[in-house]
Amino acid sequence: MCLTGSMINPDTLVFSVSVPNLKYKEGNNMAYSNAPAVIFQNIHNEKMREFIPMELFGSIDSITYIGHESFYYSEKLDLLFFASFKGYPYFELTNEHQNPFEECFYKETPLYTVYDTDKKPVGRIGQLGQIHMDLHLGYAYCNPKITSHGSTIAVTDGTSGILSIYDNNDWGKPLSTVEVFNVSADDFTIDSTLYGTEEYAYQFQDNFQDLIVDILIDETSIYTLSIEGGCYFKKTFDRDGNLKNTILVPNTIESHQLEITGLCLVKNKVLAVGFYYDKERHNMVLLD
Repeated sequence: MCLTGSMINPDTLVFSVSVPNLKYKEGNNMAYSNAPAVIFQNIHNEKMREFIPMELFGSIDSITYIGHESFYYSEKLDLLFFASFKGYPYFELTNEHQNPFEECFYKETPLYTVYDTDKKPVGRIGQLGQIHMDLHLGYAYCNPKITSHGSTIAVTDGTSGILSIYDNNDWGKPLSTVEVFNVSADDFTIDSTLYGTEEYAYQFQDNFQDLIVDILIDETSIYTLSIEGGCYFKKTFDRDGNLKNTILVPNTIESHQLEITGLCLVKNKVLAVGFYYDKERHNMVLLD
């Protein structure tokens, strides 16, 4: 399956794929799992293609699963980032179980596993936000995003409203954090009798409506696109996390309904792009 993709230059598309990982076990039984890989494709020449399978079980990623859907490649840093998460509701670690309802689960909750171009995992970056710990949700309702500029990397879990800024020389501790929107456990009604069951997380599915949809950074600013109270907002922050500007992305334009939106870089300027549909055709709108 072809999953997340992006243009890294005018000629090359990079995208993640999920491929079958088959192996024989004792008694000639076959085991099957999905494995992440990356394809670099020249858009002008179909034969100019590089396929890079990732190592699954190196020492650095031994406590996490690698997600296939959220992938990011930094050409400047020559690093690949795959969304990562611990299992839910249990994950086996040295013959013990960690329960996401317990505090020890949250001592290390990476959002991405970092790979070098030798296909090897070399570290982790990001952490779940406080709301996930306060509600004992583990990775439920996590929608991670990542981007970079120069040696600076920005990471968010999407739903906590917090964006963390890292220097590439230290993936363990953020340089700063940006609060895009506020969310608190006080905003939720919790049925604690559901602790330890799959139904526990389902009770919040109508509450996590606010979301960081996209992020970008440049030399001076941090840009976010978020859904808050059912509306889309493009926000601009300085590198210290101070809000500089907010614009509303309209849900409708001349009877066209907003369907898809994101951030894009056009002539060294970060814009919000919206695709609006009127049941006959799509219009693309760029918003400063």
